[in-house]
Amino acid sequence: MVQRMLFERLSDNGTDRLVFYPCRFIFISLLLAGLTVFSAKLLAQYQPDPRGLVIVMNVNTDIQSMDAVQIRNLFTGKSRRMPNGKRAALASFAPEASFFNARMLQMSDAEVQAAWSRLRFSGRAPPPRTFDTAKQVVEYVARTPNALAYLPASVARQNVSVIYNLPR
Repeated sequence: MVQRMLFERLSDNGTDRLVFYPCRFIFISLLLAGLTVFSAKLLAQYQPDPRGLVIVMNVNTDIQSMDAVQIRNLFTGKSRRMPNGKRAALASFAPEASFFNARMLQMSDAEVQAAWSRLRFSGRAPPPRTFDTAKQVVEYVARTPNALAYLPASVARQNVSVIYNLPR
């Protein structure tokens, strides 16, 4: 099939000859390169970087995945409701908070604290619960409906489901 796309048999004056089309060759090469890059990104989405973070939820929640904007809106207080319409119960893993704030929220720790202080003192929303160990975070998410938290990807996770991968 590829041979038919790159070459064409022409018959002139009773002689057969193959004609090579470089434009077709370049097009097919670029298409294959693009598919390779796309499949690598797709695989990276489902295979978390062991040095990165994963965003986890309670397994009994009917949400299968969330995008970065939805997660960012929840953890910055711009939204308090999950995609299923229920109120989110946020949890923060203190040792990874700086990386999460910088990478996912694209804010400094001071900016995140200031945003949550405004929300808390105006009575609009409480800040995420903060935990010092990954085990505490997993236990909280496992027992709390609509809980959402971030953890190191290398941490053992039971009764929670991964909805987003955040590589380093």
